[in-house]
Amino acid sequence: MSLLSAFNNIVINFIEDCIILFPNDKNFGIYKRGIEMVIKYNPRKINTIFKEYAEIYRNKIKTKDETFFLENDYKEVEKYNDEEIFNVIKKLKTYWKSIESNNKDKIWQYLDIMIELSDKL
Repeated sequence: MSLLSAFNNIVINFIEDCIILFPNDKNFGIYKRGIEMVIKYNPRKINTIFKEYAEIYRNKIKTKDETFFLENDYKEVEKYNDEEIFNVIKKLKTYWKSIESNNKDKIWQYLDIMIELSDKL
């Protein structure tokens, strides 16, 4: 499996876990379908967007700084406002205070793995 495929699979798995975590929120299913379409027609696009996004917030993600979700307005990446991966992060922001710590840890792990894979691409 290529690194790009691994990255895209992690993104899909992340969203699938969000669907399980928030079964009443239908937006995650919409985001998943959108990301799957992007991956199908432009497999590098999600990584390209994530790479720029992650570089800006790398330190907060790597240190599991909750202000990444709680206090961030994401103005630095506003140009991606309609991109599905960006929408997933914004949606998680709305739930962050109510997510159990073990699930928060899993979210941080996903983001960290995406950064690690993205760095290799």
